[in-house]
Amino acid sequence: MKELRENDPVLFEELFKRYYTLLTAKAYEICGNWQLAEDAVQEFFADTWAKKSWQNINTNFASYAVKGVQYKTISAIRRSVKQTGYTDPEHIQTTDARLEAEQQEDQLQRELELVNALNELPAQRKEAFLLAHYHNKSYAEISEQMGLSVNTVKTHLRLAMSQLREILLSIIFFLIFS
Repeated sequence: MKELRENDPVLFEELFKRYYTLLTAKAYEICGNWQLAEDAVQEFFADTWAKKSWQNINTNFASYAVKGVQYKTISAIRRSVKQTGYTDPEHIQTTDARLEAEQQEDQLQRELELVNALNELPAQRKEAFLLAHYHNKSYAEISEQMGLSVNTVKTHLRLAMSQLREILLSIIFFLIFS
């Protein structure tokens, strides 16, 4: 992503070539029309480049692109309906419902992955992490509750974040490229 922040058109073209087929298939799942799907993907990449919106990406590009293409596809369906005058509310509702169900499924999957990743942490590290991030305890409160020094608590939290980041990134990589 660093290279993209420097406006590297070669890298952007490489991303387009790498993800075009996957994103087009994802768009087709939503709309059921290859031409509309291709248009949505091309519109996503054109808008992303023109607006330089890649500079604000906080996740990996693939996740950002999938969500962006989903929204572009829904917009393309709505534009198509307005242009042709053909309205099939059932198709639009089905598409909206499918997208909402997919988003809920994605959220549930992420939560399950986080729980599994937390369960892989050593007991004290997991406890410190949960106290800090789920119970909003301060270092001093965690230290007192666990009977550890503040610096040990900080070390547990740093190591927990590092381990969770590593586990979750490998899961994300697997999901995207499997």
